[in-house]
Amino acid sequence: MVALVVAIGLWLSQGLTHKLRFPSPSKRSRIVLEQQYPDLDVYLISGWSKTLLVHHREDPVLDFATVYWTPDESVAAILLHSTWGQTSLACDVRSGHVLPSDTLSPKIAAQITAEYHLAPGSDPLRWAADLNSGARFRFSSTHRWK
Repeated sequence: MVALVVAIGLWLSQGLTHKLRFPSPSKRSRIVLEQQYPDLDVYLISGWSKTLLVHHREDPVLDFATVYWTPDESVAAILLHSTWGQTSLACDVRSGHVLPSDTLSPKIAAQITAEYHLAPGSDPLRWAADLNSGARFRFSSTHRWK
């Protein structure tokens, strides 16, 4: 009986698209996570342009996500944790090109600390990756799929 309910739920969820939006401070651009079973796609939307940055087709379950925008909004850095591991990338907003995100890791960490009010001296990147830290619950309570 339980298997039937799960099978029906999976069948019904196919074709439904759920989205999380992370707008830039000026709202001119945004990063959008789109989940349509079994895919998870990450898009940069700027003006009339929609650029696919990441595509996962492994039935990922998103545990945590954050997006950092540079002050001039020319670069967005994205950190995702899910059942398929961690994805960290940055993108040039004007061109849509993916960039290395290593230089923005301290900025992402500072944003996580501020957004989730973490204690000074804690490791926000480790906190976001740890399923026992409460990051998943706090993320899901502040960001809703639509």
